[in-house]
Amino acid sequence: MERLFEGFPCAIIVNDILIWGSTMEEHDANLRKILERARQIGLKLNLSKCKFRAKSVSFVGHRFTEDGLKPDTEKN
Repeated sequence: MERLFEGFPCAIIVNDILIWGSTMEEHDANLRKILERARQIGLKLNLSKCKFRAKSVSFVGHRFTEDGLKPDTEKN
């Protein structure tokens, strides 16, 4: 899946996609690019597993926040 989104503003681990932006406007523009690419390649997203405009998110053992990157202390 990484090759399908090469050059797009996102990080992909297995089937998880992380999209970011320095501002909300940049984030939303990046999200639109990713959603359009997903539509082009016929990728279906599970809306119940999607999180939009999250201020903090756990991804590959780290917590990404507005303040930067931190270790994720919550283990599932």
